[in-house]
Parts: sequence; C-alpha cells; structure tokens
Amino acid sequence: MEKNNPVCFHELDFVLPVHRFHISFSYTDAQRLSFIREFILRIVNVSPLTPGDLARFFSLTKRELNEALSDLVTSGDLRYRDGACVELTSQSRSYFSRMEAIPKVEKIDESTGHFNFELSSLNYLGAKKINENWKLALRLSIDNERKAKSEVLARKAFQQHFQDIVDNGDVKGITDNDDHRVNLYNVGDVRKVIEKPLRISHRFSVSPVGDFLERGEIADLKDSSEATSLVTDAIDLLKQPPNALEIFKVIDEMEDDKSKIYITDDGLDIARILSDRKYSESQGTPVTPFLGITYTPENWIQVAEVLDKNSKKPKKATEEPEELIWLAPSNPFWGKSEKVLSCLQYMLDKSKSSGKKAKKLYKPKLYLPLTGENKDWSRRNWGAEFEGLDKNSLFGYTGDFCKGNVEVIVHSDLFAVVSYHLSAPETSPIPIPFGFMTTDKGQIANIRSRVKGFLDDIDSSTGKAHDAGLLKSK
Repeated sequence: MEKNNPVCFHELDFVLPVHRFHISFSYTDAQRLSFIREFILRIVNVSPLTPGDLARFFSLTKRELNEALSDLVTSGDLRYRDGACVELTSQSRSYFSRMEAIPKVEKIDESTGHFNFELSSLNYLGAKKINENWKLALRLSIDNERKAKSEVLARKAFQQHFQDIVDNGDVKGITDNDDHRVNLYNVGDVRKVIEKPLRISHRFSVSPVGDFLERGEIADLKDSSEATSLVTDAIDLLKQPPNALEIFKVIDEMEDDKSKIYITDDGLDIARILSDRKYSESQGTPVTPFLGITYTPENWIQVAEVLDKNSKKPKKATEEPEELIWLAPSNPFWGKSEKVLSCLQYMLDKSKSSGKKAKKLYKPKLYLPLTGENKDWSRRNWGAEFEGLDKNSLFGYTGDFCKGNVEVIVHSDLFAVVSYHLSAPETSPIPIPFGFMTTDKGQIANIRSRVKGFLDDIDSSTGKAHDAGLLKSK
C-alpha cells in the first residue's frame, strides 16, 4: 500500500428523505419567427427602410412584399414612419434579447410533470422514479414541520431550479436547442406524491499512520452542507463509549496472542496491522490480520476465496454438513450498508456445490442481536431488513456476546474470522473493526466453542438460551 493512500475501515449507508411532487406550471418559450418575417425585422432593427429598399434587398415581388409587410403591421411588429419608412414597434424590439440579432417571440405553454427534491436543502434530483429502499442504512432525520410544508418549499425550489430542470431535459416538449429561450411563467398546483429515500454511501478511512480522515462531499447533491450535517448528527446519536479494556479481555478469551499489540493509547497501530497483513498474505501463514468491517471488498475477498474453493470440493453424500455461523455484534453501526446483503447472499450461494447434482456443503446461519425490551419488534425489524434472503438462515440471539463488541464468522472445517469493534471516540466517531482470519484448526475449534457455548448458555434476563431460534417461523 502506498504511503499516503487512505485505508477504508467502515462503510455506512445513510438514507435521506426525498419527496416526489406532481407540479403543473406554465412557461414562456421564445421561438424563431418565419424566415421572411425574421429577416425583415432583423434588417429594420439595424435601420428603418422604405418598402422599395426591402423589395430590392430580398428580391421580393410587390405582392410578396405587401403580404409580408401587411402581416407584420397587423401583428403590431412594424409601423410606418412619416408614411415612407417602416420601423420596429416596442413590441418587436422586445424580440431582440440584449445584443442578439435574431428576433424571437414568446408564447406561453402549459405543462405538468413529476419532480424529485430531497428535504435537507431542496436539491433537485431529477424526474425519474427513485427505486431505492430504506433498508440497511441509517436514516437522516428531517424535522416533521419541514416535511409537512414540503409542498410550499418545493414550489419555491422549483422556481429556483427551473433552468436546471429544463437543462436536464425534464420539461416535456422542450429539447436542448439554442434557438429556444425558456422562462418559468407561473407555478400552479404542487402536490406531494410519495416519499422515497436517497441512499448516500460513505467510506470511512484512516491514514496509514492512523489519523481519521474527514468525509468527502456528497456527490449526488449540489449543495450538501445540510445533508453532511445530518450525517454527523446521525453518527453522534449512536456514538459508543471507549471499550479498549473490554477488547483486551476478549482478545485473551479468544486465545489471540497477536491482536493486543495493535492497540495503542491513540487507538490502533494501523501501519503495523497493514505490514503484518502484507507479510501474512505473501507467506501464506494460517493467521491473517484484518482491518475494517468484514464486508468491505478488501476483507470479504479473503472469505470469498475460501468459500469458493470449498464449493468446488464437495463432501461425500454421507457427511452431515457443518454449520457456518456468522454472529453479528450488537453494535448500532453493523449492517448499515447494502454491502452486507451481497456478502450474505454469496455465503448462501456457496453453501451448495456447483454442478447439476449440487450437494449441501454447510448450513449458513446468520445470528442477529435481539436488543431492547421488545424482542418481537427486534425480530420483525431484522426480518424486514433482510427480506429476500433465505429465512431458514436467519436467526436471533439475546444478550451481548463479548459485551457486543465482537463479530465472528466460523466454520469448524474451513476458517474463522474474529473482528473486534474498537470504540475510540477521540480517534474516530465510529468503531474501527480489526482482528484476524485463521485457518488454524486449533484456533478455529476454540472460537467455535466460544460462540456455541454462548448461544447454548442461559440468558439470565429471559431464562432461556441466548439462541432465540429462527427469526421467522417456517
């Protein structure tokens, strides 16, 4: 890794409310005149001329000239001066904008359309339907009063952004044509149709020496200042207290003889983790340090390689498939990214061997924390978040595994991943996950024993096992 390259340690999605409006409006469309009318007005705009001068200039017959002049006089665009020369009227002078020599006449057209505005700063987001969903993301909070008067705000925003809307090709009947000058004339009915989310994805990074790097601008928004502030508020609302001492204890329990050296007074020794990871990958050692949330592309590729290789070496038909357990931490930032969905789907896809006679290779089990007083609500919430995945692979658990600070993926025959979610508020506003992946059989057995022991143990608050079974009944 280059010395100055940022190191991604977390990915979060945020959803910002967007209202879609049906808006009726009228606009003035400045259009070119007919050829003869245009050029008569253009030359008279330079200097008043006699009808004879115009006939000679345009090679018109007397009848053609009389028809053209009669039309222009009748429409109020020309008048006779002293009975000899023709000149422009105040009406036709308005056809020439600034120093432009081409006359254009304005007409009023009416139109309707659907237009999207996000609610933080009323940025215009186009006319196409937004097909995003609210799942697996942190919601950005918009004041209820602002939501209630969104139609009033949208009317003003539509006026302010009208030229952008036209330039974007979102006004029906108007094409990108330099011969047209379009101005908003009036805004009629503004009606909210639906609320949808704009998904904003952020990668959180540190420098190779461990300094937290500021987030970048939100690319989808022309003015992102207010949305950026809302992102900060959403993170602050869920900020976790320091947990380095708790992480130290868990490291010992996991019989992890390496990870403790990465924790410093200022957070994590990022450079050392990266150096050790590079060495491990080059030497093919059984233990590889991890930095960042499990489902970042940089980390998941390590897991995917093992699962892919395993899918090509099916077990014997008589062998009972082992469990592949993914135990999520009870951390409010975990799973707030669509990336986790694709990783889980990959894990499910690789649970069967390839080929026509596919065999079950392992039983995938995602354990999700049932937090809060209302465990049934927590079940329904997780079920909705992961709707579409195989419901027979989604499980719940109560209590806090390792104080809620540790994430584990383990298969007794293949590998284990342990990720410690270190909270160091003075360094980073969100936890910095780090840990390791191992293929060492002894280490895997210990990790699996820790996880299974916790799930089978009795939760003192419920009097039942921590393993709460399937999220949804079959």
